[in-house]
Amino acid sequence: MADPIATVIETLSPFIGEHMSKAVVNETLHNMGADLARLTRADLETLVKTLGLGMNVFVGRERSKTIAAELRNKLGLTAVAAAPWRIAT
Repeated sequence: MADPIATVIETLSPFIGEHMSKAVVNETLHNMGADLARLTRADLETLVKTLGLGMNVFVGRERSKTIAAELRNKLGLTAVAAAPWRIAT
């Protein structure tokens, strides 16, 4: 996988601009106390969840959910979201 932080910034940039994307990602990671040299899957999940909630203000709830899903997909986090016992309808 490419640099996950760069992927997140690239995905958010069309909606809130590159500068704001960098600032919000860096601030969120700082507030999480994440070690940038050793980001874990849990760190990335928390980052996506937090950013998804924050994006509600800029793009609305539905679009924010779509962006969060796109981030999960790009970061390879989609398998965590699906519970194996759920039946697709």
